[in-house]
Amino acid sequence: PRLLREVARAICDAVERGDSLGFEARMDALGRRSTEALRDHLLALAYLQSGQSGDRLLDLEMAQRLFEEALALDPELASAHAGLARTWVEMDRLRGEPELIVAAIEEAETALRLAPDLGEARLLLARLYQRAGREGEAAAVLDGLTEGLDSESDGEDSEPESEEREQVRALLASAELEIDRGDLDEAETLVRQALAIDEDAWDSWSYLGEVEMRRGRDEAAREAFRRAMELGPAQVVPFDNYVLLSLIAGNSEAAVDAYEAWRGPVDGFLALNMGTAYYDLGEMEKAEEAYLTAVALEPANEIARGNLGDLYRATNREERARRDYRSALEIVEERLEVFPDNESQRVERIYASARLGECGPVAEEGPALAGEVAVTYEKMTRLAKAFALCGLEEPAIEALELLAGTGVTLGRVACEDELRSLRGNPGFEALFAEATATVCE
Repeated sequence: PRLLREVARAICDAVERGDSLGFEARMDALGRRSTEALRDHLLALAYLQSGQSGDRLLDLEMAQRLFEEALALDPELASAHAGLARTWVEMDRLRGEPELIVAAIEEAETALRLAPDLGEARLLLARLYQRAGREGEAAAVLDGLTEGLDSESDGEDSEPESEEREQVRALLASAELEIDRGDLDEAETLVRQALAIDEDAWDSWSYLGEVEMRRGRDEAAREAFRRAMELGPAQVVPFDNYVLLSLIAGNSEAAVDAYEAWRGPVDGFLALNMGTAYYDLGEMEKAEEAYLTAVALEPANEIARGNLGDLYRATNREERARRDYRSALEIVEERLEVFPDNESQRVERIYASARLGECGPVAEEGPALAGEVAVTYEKMTRLAKAFALCGLEEPAIEALELLAGTGVTLGRVACEDELRSLRGNPGFEALFAEATATVCE
């Protein structure tokens, strides 16, 4: 860390004074080969984290080149391997190339092999394994991380995080894994352990809000997200979820008001939520604009593509609707070719097929899939919608019953357009007796 700080100071001084010769002299004094690698690593991080050109893809391509140059000089620079892995992940968001996630896994594995105590690499690899449907390996990577990691052990991090912060990050990564598995009790336990370590960590409050939101405890979730926004005012994630909470509660007006007052960054998830808010209010032009923004920010976002298809279908543009539904299905199928065990993508394939009216896979694979995947709000509601779209009422009710059995408040699920065909079904009416009589009116 000391050497890296010296390189950082040399770079800053050279930029401030325009003194390239002085920079070269200091590099020689510090040891040119290692410091050049560290210099490239620092510059790569600048492109990766904050951007320099105003073009996100160009920034990532620059980060890739600089990380690779750093590794050519020093192949054992573990943090550069981790940085390159992060770059591949960001590129996948823009390009939608699952092979980039394979490359990211390889780089993160290399980083962890070179520096077993490098917390950044361990956390990143756990999330990548989870994304690939390798949950057992994700849990194994996180094992022991909550005991405390020495992020300085490989001597590379410029500003090592405190042991407490590493523990918080580890606990939240484990909580994220449990949320994906549908174990909200264990997720809450982990998040509260993180808050006991640092009650002012915005991301811990954000995770707590997510747990409460998934349980249907709207007011508790709202308070947690509000606290997260107070502690991290520039963070888009808790604001994303705060807006989503208004949507779930059926208050699209509040969601739009919050969005239009927002002066922070806009990511694909926020643009997607706002498209839905405008859609619910019948403001189709604004909804289309927001959905197109989401697609522009994340071209491989199958949910944005599918929602855009819904909008075109609702506005009698069936050809365009089918085009976007088909794009969503192709994105999912491409990912499943690389990661066939990813539960979320398997569910998305069923849902995308149903939207296209291709009900063969829905009838043949859907019921068994509903019994295999973790029971979460997203997975069960999407399967229920797919079944309903294909006229499969019994599996649709069974999926919703599985979700209700977790204690989650189903709320406005009854009002979803795709589920309206279930109205009058005794099983459906029993689940949504109050919702169908009040919220959906």
